[in-house]
Amino acid sequence: MTSRSSRGFTLAEVLLAVAILAFGLVSVMVARARAVETAFVARNLKVARMLAEGLLSQIESGIHEDLLDGASGDFSEENYPEFEWRVFVGDESVAAAYEAKDDESLAGFFADKELARREAEDSGEELPPEPRTSVAVRVTFPTLSQERGVFTLEARVETGAIDGEEGEASAGEEGGTTGPPALPSAGGSSKAR
Repeated sequence: MTSRSSRGFTLAEVLLAVAILAFGLVSVMVARARAVETAFVARNLKVARMLAEGLLSQIESGIHEDLLDGASGDFSEENYPEFEWRVFVGDESVAAAYEAKDDESLAGFFADKELARREAEDSGEELPPEPRTSVAVRVTFPTLSQERGVFTLEARVETGAIDGEEGEASAGEEGGTTGPPALPSAGGSSKAR
């Protein structure tokens, strides 16, 4: 007769070992996927912050004359076409930038604001401009999920820089370049995917 220890493993023991191994492998794969997504979002958030700071510095220096509330675009010239920006001018718009989750929800806000501006203009109402105006730059960036990431940067900017009254004069007085800070290249050596 053979003893129990020399017969080997039963089918139940093998299935249990395979199930434990499978659970461990799935856990490792899920953790790896989360780590990759976190690294991708962190990298894009850093780039979005640098792009927003560059755009805000251009606005503060008066490069963007006659800046319109709700103006938008992307950073194709900086080799980041998937990063999009929108500028909010004025306290009401800046508050809307933080409340709105996407650009579709802002459409009604800007339509109402434009209607109120036209009504005030038609009534002859003229308010003196404030010396500084709230400006927010919102940059949206890609993530690995369906939702886009959002970074918003806010500052109080001289009203003349927004209206185009000081634009070239203030840029010439500084004697330096007025472009955005140097950005990392889009084709960097590290890959997040």
